[in-house]
Amino acid sequence: TNIEERLSYVYQKFLEHIGVARPAGEIDAEEALRFVLLDFLAHMITADGEVDDREIVVAEREALQLVRA
Repeated sequence: TNIEERLSYVYQKFLEHIGVARPAGEIDAEEALRFVLLDFLAHMITADGEVDDREIVVAEREALQLVRA
């Protein structure tokens, strides 16, 4: 395996340990979509190099609306 795969594995285990993620087999499609949306929105919020709390609140609200739709 290459270093990227090893780091991804370690990162996944870390997230599982702190309770942010579950093992891959325990995530359903809706939850996986939620993670993808939140990750995408996090990248969009920080795209300009600054983080504004109001942007975070709006992004979280929009992500919840998308998932519930």
